This record gives sequence, structure tokens and C-alpha cells, in this order.
Amino acid sequence: MNAMSALYHIAQNDSPTLQAMSNWSDHFRRFVDLCLKKNPLERVASSKLLTHPFITRPKSTHVLTDLISRTKAAVRDLDNLNYRKMKKILMADAETDSQSGDTECKENI
Repeated sequence: MNAMSALYHIAQNDSPTLQAMSNWSDHFRRFVDLCLKKNPLERVASSKLLTHPFITRPKSTHVLTDLISRTKAAVRDLDNLNYRKMKKILMADAETDSQSGDTECKENI
């Protein structure tokens, strides 16, 4: 959606809502509700949002380590895939070079 269309929809439509409300914590839902107030007079200041329980609650350390592990695994898989692709290309090039070398040898004989 282009910017002008998005601005029109924001002005004309209700604020968006989260789908499948049971998947989100109460703190998160309340935080999003505060952020999505259309009327600026009803909207909470960013300095106040920084003190919201969703932001200030203790965070689990395993979330970050899990994300790092998943990212490393994805990068490793991508590297392996790219390595296999490059190896296949190099093997095809080597095979083409050896076939052209055989032709040159036959021509010299």
C-alpha cells in the first residue's frame, strides 16, 4: 500500500487489533492498545510508555539465546546450501574444462 493510501486508511478506519487475542499477554495487549490510540490527546506519551510493565518487566534470558541459536543455525544452513551450489558449479566447470582439454589433446595427436 502506498503512503497516501495508508494515511487515508489510518484516518478513516478504526485502529487495528491483534488477531487471536489468546496468543498475547495482557501486558502486551494493553501496551499495543495504548500505542494505537488515534486521538493524540488520548495517546500516552512515549516517556510514559517506557515505564509500562510490558517494557519494564524482567525478560527471560533464554529468549535471546534461543534467537541467537536459531539465527546461527539458519546462517549455517544457508552457508552449507551456498557451498553445495558453488561446489556443483565448480564441478560442472571442471568437467567442461576437462572435456575441452580432451578435444585439444585429440586434435594434437
